Amino acid sequence: DETEGLLDLTSAIAASKDGRSVNFEGMNERMKAIYNIVDPVFSQLGTQLENSIMLLKWRCGITDGPIKSFSRRSETVSSDGLAWRSISTTRSIKNVFSVPSRKIDASAFQEVSRLHNEGAEPPLGLQLLIEAWNQRTTHPRSALVIGVTAAEIALKQLIGELAPDARWLAENVPSPPIDMIARDYIPRLKVKARLKGKTLQPPKNLLKRLEEAIKLRNKVVHRGAAPPAEEKLRMILAAMEDLVWICGLYAGHTWAWDHVSFDTKSTWEDEK
Repeated sequence: DETEGLLDLTSAIAASKDGRSVNFEGMNERMKAIYNIVDPVFSQLGTQLENSIMLLKWRCGITDGPIKSFSRRSETVSSDGLAWRSISTTRSIKNVFSVPSRKIDASAFQEVSRLHNEGAEPPLGLQLLIEAWNQRTTHPRSALVIGVTAAEIALKQLIGELAPDARWLAENVPSPPIDMIARDYIPRLKVKARLKGKTLQPPKNLLKRLEEAIKLRNKVVHRGAAPPAEEKLRMILAAMEDLVWICGLYAGHTWAWDHVSFDTKSTWEDEK
């Protein structure tokens, strides 16, 4: 019963022996009612936090590190909003970034807050790219397939956003290879942000790597071929990542340019 569960939870908070944890002594048979109250709340908070962390990764260009950036160990409850007691459900939240020296400035946090309040969701292409990087050494073929898929999705979502009339075709009809789309179709789009004095078409070296990635992906998928060597796979995933950030730039997120690799930036051609 929810009412009895709420009464038990309130009593357990008040009966804390150390001022830190709730005291569930003698309530073993009634714990289900308590968890039925707190678990939905913690689940919703966890979902919101996962989304905020993914938005932060998106804004700051964090594609390395674990897919899940936190683990659950403990949570706290309160009956008055002032005194909080830990509830021992072995669930907690702890951020773990693989680059601890990375600095995140106030403007990034402000942007993440704005995106979260607007209900924005991190691009699916970015989420898949993070999965690809995580599988690079343990499951290289999967990493290759997922990485190319991430770039394809990023391109299709960009087309759907900038050219709504073409959204259905982009999402439902087999499209040309992504190197062809990046080379021939992107320059025709009315982008929301771009590099002043530079072509809309990505650099030729990036297009070449996209073409190579597609051929390797197709060999893996259709012939069961072996994955590329580790360094080759790293270069391919880096190219896929650059394309994802370029799509973000063209969608209006000017900060996405900060996350494009130096190699791609340095070879970008001037507009003629």
